[in-house]
Amino acid sequence: MHQLIIFSLNSNNTFDKNDQYVKAYIGKNYEKIWNNKWSWPAFLMPVVYLIYRKYWKLSLYAAISFVVITSILSLIGLDSLSFLSNFIVGAYFGLNFNFLYKKYVEQQVNVIINQNPNASQDELLKILSQKGKPAKWVVWYFIPIIFIAIILYIFFLVMAPGLEVIKNISSVIR
Repeated sequence: MHQLIIFSLNSNNTFDKNDQYVKAYIGKNYEKIWNNKWSWPAFLMPVVYLIYRKYWKLSLYAAISFVVITSILSLIGLDSLSFLSNFIVGAYFGLNFNFLYKKYVEQQVNVIINQNPNASQDELLKILSQKGKPAKWVVWYFIPIIFIAIILYIFFLVMAPGLEVIKNISSVIR
């Protein structure tokens, strides 16, 4: 069964564009991911999209990069640049996600094939499609969180002038 690996790899030891194992792992968005250089979901919500695609390690790196960059800018008093830095990180992932994800998929497919040396081709395709299936639970968790964050932001934005009045009143009473 190890011949499956040899036949599915090209001369560069990577998978061909039309490889059925890679297609099975990526799923229905295979053409978009394989053919496009830009990824809107990776640009708009890099961490969420990386988790959705089960690219755990890179999602952790992306989250850490957002936190570190924002914290550093905040510490040096450049809070206003955090939006720009987040835009730049998003642009990086928008430009590079598909390339990075293809490499990740190739690694995952190789691992799965090597872990199942006695599996038939149909069994491998089934395993790959299950392992590569996006983590749809992410959508159900992050959409409400984002919605609640927007509501809270609007609430505190509207309340901010009123909070200043309350501070002034409490300082006068003392």
